[in-house]
Amino acid sequence: MGELMKAFIEGVILAICLTILAILVLFLSIQIGLSIFGIEVFGAELPSIEEPCGLSTEELEAVLKGELKNHAQAFLHAEEDYHINALFLCAVAAAESGWGEHCFRPNNFFGFMTNKEFSSPEECIDFVAWWLRKHYLNEHGRYYRGGTIEAIGKIWCPDDGEWVRLVTGIYGGLCR
Repeated sequence: MGELMKAFIEGVILAICLTILAILVLFLSIQIGLSIFGIEVFGAELPSIEEPCGLSTEELEAVLKGELKNHAQAFLHAEEDYHINALFLCAVAAAESGWGEHCFRPNNFFGFMTNKEFSSPEECIDFVAWWLRKHYLNEHGRYYRGGTIEAIGKIWCPDDGEWVRLVTGIYGGLCR
């Protein structure tokens, strides 16, 4: 009976140590950033979506992927015109269209409105930035719930929070 009790106690101590180790690894992963399924997870606070990203066209092109890379200048123009962070706009477009590779309507990187077509990607980027500013980021806007990704996500894509996690992850990855 003594050996059995000793083995049991050793097992409990080992389980406790492994649990503490797992919690520590999870905590550190969140603090230093970890890529899970291509989505960046960060513990640090992200820049406001209404602050400029501070990147040049070349710097923005360097962090973008797919078709979005070709439209860095349009994202920066939209940032300047509507005071919405270009990296946030890129994150929404990346989430909605697989980095611009899968538009369900011509030039519609944002999956914006089921029947909305645009004559060019630049027109789409400008229109959606204008729409976000007018309706989502304006205190008197129809969909205003606060100037955060979470607030926008409640209306833009009212799911179980997956859209918010995806856009936040991409935004965090672009802000690195």
